[in-house]
Amino acid sequence: MSGLFGNNGLVYEYITIDNLLITMKLTLNHFNSLISLVNHFNSDKRCRDFITEQRWSGNVVCPFCGCTHTYVCSNGDNQFKCADCKKRFSCLVGTIFHNTKLPLQKWFMAMYLISSHKKGISSHQLSRDLD
Repeated sequence: MSGLFGNNGLVYEYITIDNLLITMKLTLNHFNSLISLVNHFNSDKRCRDFITEQRWSGNVVCPFCGCTHTYVCSNGDNQFKCADCKKRFSCLVGTIFHNTKLPLQKWFMAMYLISSHKKGISSHQLSRDLD
């Protein structure tokens, strides 16, 4: 089970894995315009770094076994390997961004637009704004 909700410029993403609720808070409220958001998150790596920091705050936890002993893989793409279960994972595993075909910059723009409209935004308008 997963979902997405917004309130006053804050977007929260939640996902349930084995009855464990993982919450990631993406604070997008300090951007005063879509242009400033796009300038700040100008690459996929920058988006992944932000997700990694927001999700784990420097203490990476394996989403499969919960182990805190992990290794950073050398590819530089926010890939990790668990010392216990030996599984490789990224910062996107267990989030709404897992296996997405869209660039993360587009996801961040969508979250900003959804949370910045007072009365909400239709899916068609969101699609037009993002293209």
